[in-house]
Amino acid sequence: MADPKIRFYYNLSSLLHSGVPILRAIALAGGSTPGRLLRLSRQMEKEVREGMSIADSMAAHPKTFDPFDIEMIRAGEETGQLSEILAELSRWHDFRQRNRRTIQTGMLLPIAIIHLAALLVPVLSHPRFYMGGPDLVGYLLGILTILSFFYIPAALFLAVVFLTPKKGPLRCALDALITRIPLLGSAARNLAMSRYCKTFALTYGAGVPIVRAARMAAAACGNEFLYRKFKGATEAAEAGESMSAGFSRTLDPEFRELWLVGEEAGQLDSAAERLGNLYAQRAESRFRILSQATPWAVYAAVSAYLIYKIFSFYLAYYGRILQGM
Repeated sequence: MADPKIRFYYNLSSLLHSGVPILRAIALAGGSTPGRLLRLSRQMEKEVREGMSIADSMAAHPKTFDPFDIEMIRAGEETGQLSEILAELSRWHDFRQRNRRTIQTGMLLPIAIIHLAALLVPVLSHPRFYMGGPDLVGYLLGILTILSFFYIPAALFLAVVFLTPKKGPLRCALDALITRIPLLGSAARNLAMSRYCKTFALTYGAGVPIVRAARMAAAACGNEFLYRKFKGATEAAEAGESMSAGFSRTLDPEFRELWLVGEEAGQLDSAAERLGNLYAQRAESRFRILSQATPWAVYAAVSAYLIYKIFSFYLAYYGRILQGM
């Protein structure tokens, strides 16, 4: 299901770009979205009419609007670039949704294979299912045992990811660990790099002072491990130095070199935008490869286990026959 915010941001951007007054634009954009966002747009229209900014109105509904979206829209209101920032937010959420769908689609087959294996392996593991009548209780326990090997680690991993504080050393260690996972780590790293570059390009290009743009970009990257590598650039900008002087040396040489070229040419926002697009393409490519490779990896593991169980069963079966001769 499409994220209604994608349509809301896109329509609101188009209406504002066409010169429609803000109150009417909110009403029209909200009218084309279903459910909760439709009701919230009416509330936002009322709050903006009473004098609130759009960003403050959105901040009053944190379950619907992300802090990242709110800060970006606040910057757009302050710089007069609200239409452009709304359009970029629409593209960003669409990009995130495409990646999410790629992963979800890629996981359907592995999940199906795991559940099929859970149905077959207990039969191969318990000869009593063949001899002396089916052992239904043992069969069901076998299914639950096999599925627990997948669901318990997955539940623990998700609990750690979502319950770990968003800031601090624990989150930094967790994000560092995630970036080292094959394929997934590369995709997550490129996604964070893309968020940093795109946020900086949009805010700095819209007229936000470089220090604030750098701070917003670092906060928007969504990865505490990489945030600490970007933080030095913000501190360098605060000291009146070039941002490239503050980037961690462990960041990609390509990234640091292109950023430096943008600074020297006076086109830092354009350089950041190109880098953002580059890392977004890389992230999307890694997510696609991950979604294609995961089914084959699960299929190979399950097939190997089934073959092992089949051979074990027949070796034990014929071994008993030979012993009885």
